[in-house]
Amino acid sequence: MLRKKQCTRRPGEQFLSHLDDTPTRVNGQNQSCHVICNPLYTAYFTKPGKDRLSVLDVLRQGRKREYLLNAEALAYLEGCHFPRRRDAL
Repeated sequence: MLRKKQCTRRPGEQFLSHLDDTPTRVNGQNQSCHVICNPLYTAYFTKPGKDRLSVLDVLRQGRKREYLLNAEALAYLEGCHFPRRRDAL
């Protein structure tokens, strides 16, 4: 059992974490095993793909995806220079 002293960081000390994925087969089907770890914790999640939404689902630990579109988000998007879509021309 870890003691609280072992789990706390000292001021200025970084808490490292890592996210990785590796191909794996489940019942003969190709899938992706996502690994999240830090010095105290390792978790494995198997998903059908390794696309952006699969990674977000792993990081959200299965909770529903929610998006926020507010003034700050709109201001950020205004500053991004996205290429124009060809069908919008």
